[in-house]
Amino acid sequence: CFIFSYILSCTLAQLYNKKYNCVLCIYNYVFILQISPIVVHLITTNCLNIETLLLAGVKDITDDIVFSLAHNCQKLRKCSLRNCDLTDSSICELSMYCNQLVMLALAGIHDLTDKCIISLAENCPYIKELYLSGCAKITKAALRYLKDCAVKSVWIKHAVPNAPIGLLMAKDLDTGEYKRMDSTDAL
Repeated sequence: CFIFSYILSCTLAQLYNKKYNCVLCIYNYVFILQISPIVVHLITTNCLNIETLLLAGVKDITDDIVFSLAHNCQKLRKCSLRNCDLTDSSICELSMYCNQLVMLALAGIHDLTDKCIISLAENCPYIKELYLSGCAKITKAALRYLKDCAVKSVWIKHAVPNAPIGLLMAKDLDTGEYKRMDSTDAL
């Protein structure tokens, strides 16, 4: 753990001192290191030429960090925010400022709605890959709109059954969409 911390510190120092295009991958492995939101915030405010940032599963990634990322790292092309605690507002901000995005992974962010997809469609015409599995509030209509707005064809992974634990979903036979079923809803 100490060795990894030292390597991580050296790498971050190099990224900070050399403002060049870089690929930065941060994974949250329990046996290696818990990366604090402060470190991620420092990365987003000091590594302005980041093109790829993979924060999948990193705990405590919030809207504030994504706002900082959007405003400071406008050369971002690939970003993974899978299973982070985010809302539509931060994804909309990301799409407005990082309009060169070609890949965005948002799988497992259960509170996202069509609002962020519409923003991606209107601001990120070069998007090629979008991962949305588990985003049960996003509709097929919004995804069709995104495909219509993109310059090239977009590959979208949107499997709704990967929803939160304990959530009961049912497929609407008329529309083919998965919908939430509360215990009070009649089948």
